[in-house]
Amino acid sequence: MIRQSLTLILVLSVISSIHSQLSPADVLNQVCETSMKTIKAGTYEKRIKDRQECREKTVPKDVLAAAAKCEEAMPMLTADQVNKVCNAKDANLAKFTEVLGCFDKVLGEQYTAKFSNCCNLMDPDNDSKRSN
Repeated sequence: MIRQSLTLILVLSVISSIHSQLSPADVLNQVCETSMKTIKAGTYEKRIKDRQECREKTVPKDVLAAAAKCEEAMPMLTADQVNKVCNAKDANLAKFTEVLGCFDKVLGEQYTAKFSNCCNLMDPDNDSKRSN
């Protein structure tokens, strides 16, 4: 459950960081692009784990639990779930928009940046910006 919540949090973090500048459709496209890249590279599960560990260190457990409930509306914790959502983006856009709104409400201004920073762990393009 925690792993799933962290994965969702990662996806939502990426979304949250882009959300203020991009439409939900653009955010979904970005999430799908990043997720598919890591799935093809065989690193998706590790990145989800790393993101979850980051969130557990930076966001209170009650906030993580609430965020996990948001994620349940459209889980993207496994490669199969990502493929299902991303192969039908138009059909899933309304639900994705609801998930984004839920995350915004749950995280608020206090935790959005921290959550987003952890979500950046999902994007392999950010690897060179991190120290390992």
